[in-house]
Order: sequence, then structure tokens, then C-alpha cells
Amino acid sequence: MNRPQVGVRIFVFNFEANKILVIKNKNDNKWALPGGKLEYSEAFETCAKRELHQVTNINISDLDRFKFICSFNAVDKNIGYHWAEINHLITLTKEEEKLLLLTEESKENDEKVIESKENKSCNWEWVTFDEISKSFSNLYLSLQIFLTKYKIDSLEKILNLKSN
Repeated sequence: MNRPQVGVRIFVFNFEANKILVIKNKNDNKWALPGGKLEYSEAFETCAKRELHQVTNINISDLDRFKFICSFNAVDKNIGYHWAEINHLITLTKEEEKLLLLTEESKENDEKVIESKENKSCNWEWVTFDEISKSFSNLYLSLQIFLTKYKIDSLEKILNLKSN
């Protein structure tokens, strides 16, 4: 019997630019939020901290900064896909945002390459919600299901989820 994978994803906002941080896998050109698989006995916030650090090299010491937004099942029986996802939101400090923006600007050819545990090369970048919407078919399935399930059509609607 197949069991679902369980993961944590993090919405990281740049409020001044009205953008969100996404990861683009260089192997398949698909976009996802920062995050990954939950380790055995790991707390959701600890997973969020670990995954965000792997992507951005920013170390968040206060786990209370990760705010739970929602959890949901992303299922596609046609392809045998079942991903249970726990989504969090983090608001970066101005210093953390500047660090990411400086890192982004300092990389040659606008590439921000990360090596994940699975050795997949990924780029991260700040994108607008319009860019996400226009690239819907290039989003990982769980992000597509999230946007559809919660009828998300703007960054504001994501922020409003945390208050519901």
C-alpha cells in the first residue's frame, strides 16, 4: 500500500516589492515554494527552518516566526501522487530581505544555484503573483492544487488564509 509523502512549504514574502520567493528546479523547470519532506519526529516549524536555511542560507532562530497557514492533501490518483502539505508563512526582517536581495544581485547571470539533498540544482528568485499565475503549468502539482483549492488569485489571499 502506498503512503503519502508529508512535506512543509514556506511562503516567503518581499513586501516592498510585492513578490514571493520560489525555487525553480533546473532539471524540469518547475517552480515550487521553499520546503521539503518532513523528517521522522521533526516539528513542522523545525522542518520549515531547515528547508528555508538550505535554500537561502538564512538561519531563523525563533521558530515562532513561522506562522501556520493551512494543511491539505494534494492527490492525483492517475499518476499515483499523494503529498500531504503543511504550509507556513514567514515575514523576513528588513535585514534578511536585504541579504536575499544582495545575494540575488551579486550572482552572475542572475543565477542563484542551490544544491539540495537530492543533488538537484535549483534556482531561487523573487516573482510576482502574476508571474506565478502565468506559469501555472510549470508549478509543481502541490502548488497548483493549493492555488486551486483555496481559490488564490493574489498574494493578499495567501496572507488572509493565516487569519482564518
